Amino acid sequence: MSWLTLVALVTVAVFVCLTAIHRHRLRRRTGKSKSEFVQAFSELAVPDSIAIAVYDYYTLFAFGDRVAISPDDSFEDLRVGQEDLDDDLKRLVDRLGLEMPISVVLRDSPFPIRTIRDVVLWLNWVKAHQPGASTTGS
Repeated sequence: MSWLTLVALVTVAVFVCLTAIHRHRLRRRTGKSKSEFVQAFSELAVPDSIAIAVYDYYTLFAFGDRVAISPDDSFEDLRVGQEDLDDDLKRLVDRLGLEMPISVVLRDSPFPIRTIRDVVLWLNWVKAHQPGASTTGS
């Protein structure tokens, strides 16, 4: 076995182990039920459909396993990088049947996205800034 092959095998083994450990930690997290998650946004006048889409996306699809999430989970703690987050936002916008605002509108977004809560609030902001949407955000 060549030195390069050995290094490649060790690298892959370490990556697989670290991924397994990360997934195990994610599955052991205590989060909110779907109804608790949606309720966390009802006082903020966020449509249930947005909160449900985010909850379902992150608990069922994004991590490949059912993962418990809470609104205040940070993407840093979940180990979601900026590039992955950008892809997640595009997928969620599509799932909700919304259009991604043009870049000049996006620059005006009042929501830096650091947590799951920020994603829900940002999507609500995007919904309010759809072509033809009223300026009241309804």
